[in-house]
Amino acid sequence: MSRRGWIAFAALSVIWGVPYLFIKVAVDGGVSPFFLAWARLILGAALLFALAPRQGLEMLRRGPRLWILAYAAAEMALPFPLIAAGESTSTRRSPPS
Repeated sequence: MSRRGWIAFAALSVIWGVPYLFIKVAVDGGVSPFFLAWARLILGAALLFALAPRQGLEMLRRGPRLWILAYAAAEMALPFPLIAAGESTSTRRSPPS
């Protein structure tokens, strides 16, 4: 793989991994896992609606709303709270002797 490929891979790893670090820091700081998950969902939805062009909103009015709702539930509404809850209950295990 080229040097540029390795740099892109490292950048993607950092970008993708940092939110999980922030989740862990927030949960350890006393933020409820479910509040944290729903806050992420609401902020993301607000950002998308603010940036969506008018044509995109038209698609939501007439388009495949049921499929979008099913996708949102399966990929965001269920995993986000579970990830945050997992961060609050994770324990470090010592390596076997």
